[in-house]
Amino acid sequence: MNAQSGNIERAFAKGGIPYRMLGGVRFTDRKEIRDIVAYLQFFNNHNDKERLKRIINEPKRKIGPKAVETIEGLAQADGISMYEVMAHANQYPELTNYVGRLGDFISMVDDLTALADTVSLSELVEQTLDRTGYRQMLIDGGEEEAERLENIDEFRSGVLEYEQSAEEPTLVGFLEETALVADVDRYDETADAVVMMTIHSAKGLEFPVVFLPGMEEGLFPTVQSAMEPEELEEERRLAYVAITRAKEKLYILHTRERLLFGSTRYNPITRFASEIPEAIIDSETFGRAAVRQQKPLGQPAPAPRAGDMLTIRQNVRPKADRAPAFLPGDTVLHMTFGEGTILSVTPMGADTLYEVMFEKVGTKRLMATYARLKKI
Repeated sequence: MNAQSGNIERAFAKGGIPYRMLGGVRFTDRKEIRDIVAYLQFFNNHNDKERLKRIINEPKRKIGPKAVETIEGLAQADGISMYEVMAHANQYPELTNYVGRLGDFISMVDDLTALADTVSLSELVEQTLDRTGYRQMLIDGGEEEAERLENIDEFRSGVLEYEQSAEEPTLVGFLEETALVADVDRYDETADAVVMMTIHSAKGLEFPVVFLPGMEEGLFPTVQSAMEPEELEEERRLAYVAITRAKEKLYILHTRERLLFGSTRYNPITRFASEIPEAIIDSETFGRAAVRQQKPLGQPAPAPRAGDMLTIRQNVRPKADRAPAFLPGDTVLHMTFGEGTILSVTPMGADTLYEVMFEKVGTKRLMATYARLKKI
């Protein structure tokens, strides 16, 4: 499920782990995610010209490229922001035909900006999706926009998770965490990296170690396919493809509970796990009963190739080990980025955000829990 990649990518970002996406687009690079984040960034900074240009006509507000170009030119000439020009559009003859539309847009932005100081971040996101008309635009798009709508719902889940984990969740804090992903996005593409792909994209490929996250009833197989014998068999064949991509070890991961599309779900482990021969399973963290909790339906899948090994682990939140207290000026070592110097230290809820200047890759922002920095 494409929306699932968001949480995984955030974890990579926090840990400074480089990754590549094959056969898909990174969660934060998807248009709908960049649009909503741009709205939030603009509420935080009305002088952000690039974000304004991204959202001003998204959804369509009949403020076309020509109008935007005129506004930008006026702002440059007067030495003020585009936002200020738009807020006083009635004072510019060049914008006479757009006064009403620009006024509506500025009024909406001002209302949502004021809300950022009075409501929770998750409520701000909800109000943004509704007041801007962005959610309705995707709903009106029907099946063609269904996946984008799912991604927006998964983004909302990420916001809720941030609120639950941060001691004092704020819009600025959330945007800082979101920016962490961009840091890893710019990491050297030639570096040793995790490879993310769909199971379909993995056909014909093999890897020493493979992780299959989200191996749960309701996700794989999906609720719909579980009700149709033919579709269930297709899902089972796909599961076999996934399993046999691993040459040495395969990790099947599932969660005790999952926040998906804004609601909490308690999905048992996929039935396909119970169809794997016991002889090749290493279940170190919980008993076999947990693997067998789902009875296989229909014919069992072909047994994985001799010599394959399946390690099944419970996917639980990592323990927040107390990170060493670093101070600005300290020299540290990161397992991927090498040596660097601490530039700033910012408490963020139960964690700490370090800004580090690395000798080889420049400045990175890393969460202490995931960065595992060592003092030199």
